Amino acid sequence: MSGRIADGLPAAGTGHASGTGHAGGAGGGSARLPRTAAGLTMAAAGVIIFAGYLVTPYGNSAEAAELRTVAAHPMQTQVAAVLLHFGYLLLVPTAFALVHLARRGARRLSYTGLVFSVLGAGLSGLLVTDFFSLALAQHLPIASAVRVSEAAKQYSLGALLAKPSALAAVLGLVLLAVAAWRAGWVSWWPAAAMFAGWIVAIGGNALVPAGIGSGLVLLSLVVLGVRVLRMSDGEWEDGRPA
Repeated sequence: MSGRIADGLPAAGTGHASGTGHAGGAGGGSARLPRTAAGLTMAAAGVIIFAGYLVTPYGNSAEAAELRTVAAHPMQTQVAAVLLHFGYLLLVPTAFALVHLARRGARRLSYTGLVFSVLGAGLSGLLVTDFFSLALAQHLPIASAVRVSEAAKQYSLGALLAKPSALAAVLGLVLLAVAAWRAGWVSWWPAAAMFAGWIVAIGGNALVPAGIGSGLVLLSLVVLGVRVLRMSDGEWEDGRPA
């Protein structure tokens, strides 16, 4: 590690500051705001997503049971949708911040993760369907609501939205966590916890697995965010751990 950092330092006498010099110079001041914003955004994304999964009303996976659950908890359904919408949106600036971190140590991997993360940004927009489901459940007989809801799922091009967006969002963030590890910023386990957390949270239609899974995602994002907040401004600008 020390050899790699030394290779990137300018020759003596050029007058250009080293990575540690950035922290105390004019560049360090300009880096503090984006670095702080990036770290707080990562942590906030994890907290809001975790809260959204905890607030979500869970029920039987059958269509009729889901609509009854939504109708029985209208405010809870709306709050969960809003929380998850903004939590997923915050994953976009999180992705760009992680690319910035890994641009030297894992450039190709981080760029690949960014592409998937941007493709997965549409995941937040899908939360608007929760409001349509709520309206169906509240204003139509349950049999009619089920028929309309199931009919909406029969449109072939609709399959290009939900599952691909979720897959891209998960894969992108996991690849970026791996890139952060490969670049030397964090250990390997935040990426592993991120992957396991998404699988459990998305796959489980109950409070306990959703809470455990989103909790692992929260833990990973907080670790990444704290690492960004604790690094020096010079490290943020230089792209190499000290």
